[in-house]
Amino acid sequence: MVDSLRKNKGHNLKSQKKFKDKYNNISKEKNKGKINQETLFIVNKISKKQIFKRWLKRFFLFCFILFFSMLMLAGFLLFRFSQTSKKVIIVKNKQKFSQSENVFATAKLAFNLLQIKNKNFQNIDLKGKEREQINILLLGIAGKGKAGTNLTDTIMLMSLNLKKKKIALLSLPRDLYYLNHNSQEEEFSGAKINSLYQRGINQHKGAQYIVKAVENVTGLPVDYYFILDFDGFKKIIDDIGGIDIYSERDYYDTRYPGPNYSYETFQLKKGWHHLNGETALKYARERHSDPEGDFGRAKRQQQVIQAVRDKIFSQNWLNIFKMNKLLGNIENNLKTNVDLDDIDDFVFLAYNLDTKNIINKAVDAWKQDSLLRVDHLNMNGIRAFILVPKKGYADYSDIHQLTKNLFQ
Repeated sequence: MVDSLRKNKGHNLKSQKKFKDKYNNISKEKNKGKINQETLFIVNKISKKQIFKRWLKRFFLFCFILFFSMLMLAGFLLFRFSQTSKKVIIVKNKQKFSQSENVFATAKLAFNLLQIKNKNFQNIDLKGKEREQINILLLGIAGKGKAGTNLTDTIMLMSLNLKKKKIALLSLPRDLYYLNHNSQEEEFSGAKINSLYQRGINQHKGAQYIVKAVENVTGLPVDYYFILDFDGFKKIIDDIGGIDIYSERDYYDTRYPGPNYSYETFQLKKGWHHLNGETALKYARERHSDPEGDFGRAKRQQQVIQAVRDKIFSQNWLNIFKMNKLLGNIENNLKTNVDLDDIDDFVFLAYNLDTKNIINKAVDAWKQDSLLRVDHLNMNGIRAFILVPKKGYADYSDIHQLTKNLFQ
C-alpha cells in the first residue's frame, strides 16, 4: 500500500510538472506573440512617421520652389517695368524728361494695381483733387523722322470731374492763332497753337509754352499732359488687337499726307469697321474729305479715344503684366509729367468715372454758332490760314464760358 501511495504521488508530481511545463510553454508562446504584435505595431508606426515626414519635406520643397519661381518672375517683371518707366516718366522738372531710378516706386505701383478695387476717391493724390476737377492735356505729334516732327496734330483737353464722376473732352483746332500777352517773357507774340510745343523744345522749355497757351485759351489749369507720337498711337491700337468704330460717312481723300512729303489715298466706307493702328491713325487725322472740317476731325479723334478705352477695359489690359507689355512697346513714343506713383490713381479713375457717356466738345469755325472765325495772316512772308475768336484775336471769353459749363 505504501508502494502504491508512493507510485501515485510520483505520478501526480509528473503530471503537475507536465502541466506546468505545458502552461509555461503556452505562456511563452503568448508572450512571444504579444511581443511580435507590439514590435510590428512599433515598426508600422515608425514607417508611417517616416512616410509622413518624407511627403511633408516634399510638400515644403514644392512650395519653396513655387514661391521662389514666382518671386523671380515678379522680380523680372518689376525690373522690366522699372526699366520701361525710366524712358517714359518725368520726375525732376518740366524742362527735362529724366529717368526714374526708383524701383520701390515700381513695386508700390504693382501692389497698388492689385489693390485697385479697394481704393476710393478720398485716397487719390493727384493735382486738381482739391478743386474736384483734374485736367489732362493730350497732344499728338508726328514724331522723329516725319514731317512736322513736333507739331501738335491733335490738341485735346480731358477734364475729369470727381464730384459728378464724369469725363469731358474738349478739342482745339491746330490752326487756332494764339496771341500771347507776355511776349517779352516767352520771346514771341503770337503763333499757331500747334507750333508751340516745337517752340518750347527750341527754347529748352519742353511743353511749357503749349501748356500755358491751352490754360489761357480754355481758362482751365492743366495738371498733367501726355504727348504721344504717331508710331506710339499705332502700337497701342495694334497691341490691343485693333478697335471697332462706326464711320458716319464715306471718306475718299487723295491728298492724305504720305512719307517724304508725298500724298496717298485714304478711303473708308460708311458703316462699322475693325481698324488696325495704321488705318485708325488715318481715320483720326483725315480732314480734307470731311465737310465738317476740323470739327468732324475732332469728333473722330474723340471717337477713337473712346474705342481704345472700351477695348482696353473689355480685355482687362490694366494689370501689371499687360501694362508692362504696353509701356514697353511705346516707351520711346510717350512723354508725360505723370509720376510713376500716380499711375494707379489714373487707373482707379478710369475704372470709376463714367466712360460710357463722355461729354465731347470741339472749338471750331464751321457752324453758325461756332466760337471761331477764319482769317489770314502774313507769317514769315506767307499768307497763312488761321482761326481766331469771333470777339477778337486774344478774346477767349466765349471759350472760357464753354469750359465753365462743360459738365452742366
